[in-house]
Amino acid sequence: MDYQSENPASRTNGRGYDQRSASDLLLSAEGALRRSSEGGILGGNDYLSQSLLRPKESIFGSIAKDLYTRMPPPQVTEADDLLLNTESIITRLYEQGIGASEEEDRVQEVLMTIPGELVNLWEDYDRNTRVYDSEEYTTAIGPGPKATNFQKSNYIAGLALQIHHPQREANSFGTSRVKPLPQVMLEWLDDHHNVFPSYLEEVQHHRPSPSNSRLFWSTLFNSLIRGKIVAVVNLLTDAGWRHARNDSDVAVGQYNETGFSGAALQNVENVAAAAVKVFQLCPAAHGDWNIRGSEWTLFRLRISQAMEDLKRYAEGNNRDRSESNAYARSSFAGKSGTYSRTAQKAESKVPWHIYQNLVTLYSIAMGDANAIVEVCEDWVEAAAGLLVWWDEGKDDRRQALNRSRNTYRASLRGSEMEHYLHKLRKSFETATNKTTDFAVNTADELEVSLASLLEGDNEAVVGFLRGWSGPVSSAVAEVASLAGWLPQPEPQSLINMGSLDQEDLDLLGVNSSPSKTDGVKDLTLITYAKSLTHRGQLKRSTSSGPSQEGWELAIAILGRLDSTTRSEEIVGHFLQGFPLASTTVVDKLWRLLNETGMGHHAESVAESYATRLADESHKYGEALWYYALAHKIQKVKDVLDLLISFSLIQSTAFPPEPELDDHLRRLVASPKDALTEISRMDFEAAGLLHKMLSGYATLRKFYSLRDEAEVLKGGKPKNSAVSRKIEAASALMAVISSSDDNIRGGFYDEERGAVVNVDFLLALLGEAMVFVNQTDYTITVGQIDVLLKAIEDLQTVGPRVYSACAEFLQTVIASGQGLKGSSPTDMLRKTTSNSSGSSSFSMIGSSMFASQLKHSMGSSGVIVKGNIKRGWDWRQGISASTNGDDLLRILRHGLAKDLAKAWLNEADNKI
Repeated sequence: MDYQSENPASRTNGRGYDQRSASDLLLSAEGALRRSSEGGILGGNDYLSQSLLRPKESIFGSIAKDLYTRMPPPQVTEADDLLLNTESIITRLYEQGIGASEEEDRVQEVLMTIPGELVNLWEDYDRNTRVYDSEEYTTAIGPGPKATNFQKSNYIAGLALQIHHPQREANSFGTSRVKPLPQVMLEWLDDHHNVFPSYLEEVQHHRPSPSNSRLFWSTLFNSLIRGKIVAVVNLLTDAGWRHARNDSDVAVGQYNETGFSGAALQNVENVAAAAVKVFQLCPAAHGDWNIRGSEWTLFRLRISQAMEDLKRYAEGNNRDRSESNAYARSSFAGKSGTYSRTAQKAESKVPWHIYQNLVTLYSIAMGDANAIVEVCEDWVEAAAGLLVWWDEGKDDRRQALNRSRNTYRASLRGSEMEHYLHKLRKSFETATNKTTDFAVNTADELEVSLASLLEGDNEAVVGFLRGWSGPVSSAVAEVASLAGWLPQPEPQSLINMGSLDQEDLDLLGVNSSPSKTDGVKDLTLITYAKSLTHRGQLKRSTSSGPSQEGWELAIAILGRLDSTTRSEEIVGHFLQGFPLASTTVVDKLWRLLNETGMGHHAESVAESYATRLADESHKYGEALWYYALAHKIQKVKDVLDLLISFSLIQSTAFPPEPELDDHLRRLVASPKDALTEISRMDFEAAGLLHKMLSGYATLRKFYSLRDEAEVLKGGKPKNSAVSRKIEAASALMAVISSSDDNIRGGFYDEERGAVVNVDFLLALLGEAMVFVNQTDYTITVGQIDVLLKAIEDLQTVGPRVYSACAEFLQTVIASGQGLKGSSPTDMLRKTTSNSSGSSSFSMIGSSMFASQLKHSMGSSGVIVKGNIKRGWDWRQGISASTNGDDLLRILRHGLAKDLAKAWLNEADNKI
């Protein structure tokens, strides 16, 4: 009985290699392990040769799709660090790859480093969070039946990224090279699919010698399959053949049951030394896994020669006789053939089981597919072993004889990566062919996903990942899409829609509306983003880097969809129910939406927040700020009109200094700094505020200069009363000039873009009464000209504009302290009912004005509460019945006197 038949762990299915008399089959055909038709194993190289030319259609595609489409979207349970770090790496993928340069070399360079960072990040997280179970069954394919969804996703995603984006490694010359795919697969096998990790150490330390262990040959084969060339050399060198286990079925008497001595020992040591010598020359012993290189071609030739030398040494003259005996090798040899093989064993110079196992070892190294599959534990190891050792080149060359030379050369062109991916698929197909003992468990999602990966069905790979882990699946989808190995959405119609009009489309029965089917990448990112919206704040375990909200990551991810329309549609739906709780949240959201190219959504968010502030609070500065970010010129103007109207109604700066919100205080007190800040966010918004705010700021300055002495409560003002009055007059004249701008010449022209509403003009002229016909102050000719033009324009403009001005003036007069007349509320109600919809002051009837009036006045009947300290109040010199005509008549009379004084002064100066 051969040794494998007694090895309880030689194969997971319990079948030993030698149970099919494979040694006989090995010796009957040079360079290939051929099984008999009774054994059901591949006969000849027909299948292998055909698979080189035309890979079979996958039988797992529909199975995989049926499995992953039924998987529910996973909850985002991964740690905050993993989510944030994964997003950070993917962000750099776009910034360094696409954003920094559009050069293909730069993109490829980034695609060589970023996937490796993802693999290392996920491996570390898996290692740190894994719960090890000593009783867990370890021979299953994958991380085990108790594995978490993340462990499953890491198992597949790590291999997928390494297959398509192998990393660089330093060599002995101080440079770096890209790991070839065979090396990648062997390292992955060692880390993630090492079924019996302790066997090699057990055999090496077995006593009285390693070759005495039942596991010696299976471990030797396994080490070779897994690329452990140094271990193969060491095992053969230190085998201790004197104590070797003898499992040969040759009659006892020729060799001892245990160990060898004399000539037999000498012969075994000779053939073992020859094997050691040839395997020491394997390029892989020096880290070279470029199996397509010339060094590997030379190595295979050396192995082939070593096989010939072994047969010649072991069989001598008998070899020629056995090879010429076709009858003995045929299926009709019967007992005669069996007798011949028995005689051949008996006459061998090397113990038969040593001989046959060395032939197996050489056959694996020579790239014989049958030998490789035969000694592997499962289909995963077999697929990897075939990728590394299978020499399909001889089949390529055989097929080339039946093709033209040009066609053959064309088939050899293509990148090394394309060759390896093609060979990986063929290796998987060979390992799982129906003529082998291996089969993929189609009920196991993990096995089917791994099979899909080896087949090259990347859509299915991402589909399974999508059902296990949001961050892993989305990252893989983005890398794969950018690198080009993820299938792109297929066009929904083969007809060029641009060349057909609607009549043609109706005639053909074609629906011209685009399909809403998401591509693989977009579907994966959408699934992850929706799950992230339910996640709260994400904080790093270390102090490095700011914290983020789940919705921030979600929007950033949605901004990277291939379909811009779909991205904006989903983000818009998300924003409909999003609570705009604070300026911090709104600022984050606004920046994020602009960074992801959704400027119109950013404007919508800013407008919604500003409207809420304007309707429900006194944060007028914030409302202005966000209306400006939304580029809503009319809304900005409405807020400023509201502030100016309240200021004029109470004849004082509104809001009072203590009630200014932070934004308005900075805009008024330090406009340069505030506008610089907003310009960093949006230059257009800064320009809008700079222009529109000037009227209100100047009016506020006027009131501040007027009331400075009163507010200081006995303190000494910086400037004298006359200086303050001159400066205040200049500020007020600037506001009056702006309010008059839209009716210059008596014609209303809204396109002139005045920053102060014309409806305030009569009230502003009322404020100017204190500067007209005064004994302690002489108005300048320029200021007289401003006032006279405003009066003339008002009296010649159409009745609608003048009526609005007069009605607002009545509201201002009615609000004066000590005056008898209608309350402001009554006057405003009358104004609303009388004003036409086209009036420039129609905002008096708006919900914003009504809401703010209610909030500001409350039950007290006044807008500004408390004892208002004014330097003067122009309404003290008029009665409650004063109207617009009266005001203009008083001003004209006073201005005539002032103008006469000015002319007289001018004449006196000339004398």
